[in-house]
Amino acid sequence: MKSHDVMHLRRSSPIWVGAAMIVFAMTVWGCAHLPAQKADKALRERVIKVWDARAAGDCAIIYALAGSHYRENVTKEQHMARPCRGHFQNYRVADIEFSPDGNSARATIRFDTQTKGVLLQGVQIKEHWIREKGEWRLQLPIHPKTPFTP
Repeated sequence: MKSHDVMHLRRSSPIWVGAAMIVFAMTVWGCAHLPAQKADKALRERVIKVWDARAAGDCAIIYALAGSHYRENVTKEQHMARPCRGHFQNYRVADIEFSPDGNSARATIRFDTQTKGVLLQGVQIKEHWIREKGEWRLQLPIHPKTPFTP
């Protein structure tokens, strides 16, 4: 190897080292975010499944996806007697905020609905979800609130 070859190798090595560091950092960052992306996708699918059930009036699916605290305190028969059907259109998950430990989240859902002949667009609500035994579960209130409850 000639001396000018050695000089060329020394000059170009910082570029290769820098490039390798960038590739390494991107790989680490991407791998670190895979679980969060996977959790986000899984929760979005669960939220849409519940809203599909609400639109279809399928109370059994909503009950099956509810958290254990709700299912321990509300029987399936009691749940089925509650109204679960809504006239929802264009429902979508607008945002999801995960807790720092990743075991609970708040999903913001936007939808359109019609009531008393008036179309309400862009209605927004937030739902609380928890992860139980690796699956996302909807936190439903044991005693549902209405405009007439304190």
